[in-house]
Amino acid sequence: MTTPPPGWALRDARRACPHLDVDDASFLRVFHPGRRTFDYLCEPCAERATEEGARAGVELAVVSAEDVERLEQDGIWEGVVGFPGAIDGPDRIALLRRPSDVRLGGFRAAVPVADAPGERWIVACDEVLLELDGRTGLTREIAAIPLDSPDKGANAELVLATDRAGRFVAVAQAKGRHGAVVETASGRVLMRLDRGDYHVRVCEFPVAFADVAGRTVLVHATAWNRLDCSDPSTGANLTHRESPSPRREMPVDEHYLDYFFCGLSISPTSRRIVSDGWMWSPCGVLAAWDLQAWLTDNPYESEDGPTRRELAPRFEAWDAPRVWLDDRRLAVWGFGVDEQLHDGVRIYDAESGTETDWFPGPVANLAADGTLLYSLQPHLTVYEIATGLQLLIEPDYAAQSRHPRTGRLLAIDDTGHVEFAEVTGIRT
Repeated sequence: MTTPPPGWALRDARRACPHLDVDDASFLRVFHPGRRTFDYLCEPCAERATEEGARAGVELAVVSAEDVERLEQDGIWEGVVGFPGAIDGPDRIALLRRPSDVRLGGFRAAVPVADAPGERWIVACDEVLLELDGRTGLTREIAAIPLDSPDKGANAELVLATDRAGRFVAVAQAKGRHGAVVETASGRVLMRLDRGDYHVRVCEFPVAFADVAGRTVLVHATAWNRLDCSDPSTGANLTHRESPSPRREMPVDEHYLDYFFCGLSISPTSRRIVSDGWMWSPCGVLAAWDLQAWLTDNPYESEDGPTRRELAPRFEAWDAPRVWLDDRRLAVWGFGVDEQLHDGVRIYDAESGTETDWFPGPVANLAADGTLLYSLQPHLTVYEIATGLQLLIEPDYAAQSRHPRTGRLLAIDDTGHVEFAEVTGIRT
């Protein structure tokens, strides 16, 4: 599998050592201190430059566009040297914290209800699902978490999802086999979810809601290598198709997919979906495709349809923090190769499959509003998407989620104390 060379390489690359002027050259990206620019160096030159504390003793030449294309397309990226931390920008924004008297013991997961009046959140605490009103602090019990096991030990973590109107909530064992869909108004269980038991402990249960052609659908795993769309109110399968069987002889059955679907993210207007899954050896592979095409044109779109794009192959890395910036651009944590992944995001155009940008800094629980990217864990940092500059850092504040409509952040500490916060405008 090959991916197009990153679109930002020509912008950020500066020089290269002469030993890379060969076919299939192995190179390191050696960064300039505190900057996003870098040089291409072979390993011996990189070691020498690092030992000397400068690159004066290494013969470097300015790279041309042809050099960059050749190295990125045909060379082998071996890693990063001197990766920059977050790059500070102007001090323009502030965090306004709003403590509350609300306490939610046994917190496990939370998701915002994007389009409901006021500010609603669905929260899982201990073994119950709650609805939290972010404006009044009032809670309402929806139902007991309807999973067959108490989800202790390895399966204690939950995946929680809700539709934009908050009519349904899906809850599943994050590293387990089962899940369920609950109607929030009545607490009734509408669907039982089962993805089988093949390697479930190494990847997140794939489940998400989307609104496609005026209809709310649930996307969920029905096997390790299969997703389906269902009507959450009835359980009806909307992407019915035969499941191809694997064959040892060639050719393999049409549409057979040797790929583990993992955590899902839906773009802001439900145009596209991405799975941060993996395939053997193991290698993490982001797979994105068009939801409308899947539901209306081709039930095999998720396997091998014409809109499916595979992004960012990463050795032994999947289910990374990720966020859609808009309906085309996806930001994914982890800059580097193999085990040498650094805190930062790489940005992909999910329609073309091209890597378009990157910047250092973001870590986990990512959120975005079109202009800013928020890293909510292990503490809040905020970045300007257009420049990659860090505009805000709050070392003593961490949040679980951001409400996409109100922009407010929800934080719940180890004691269950709830605190809201919001990023305010330009400082004067």
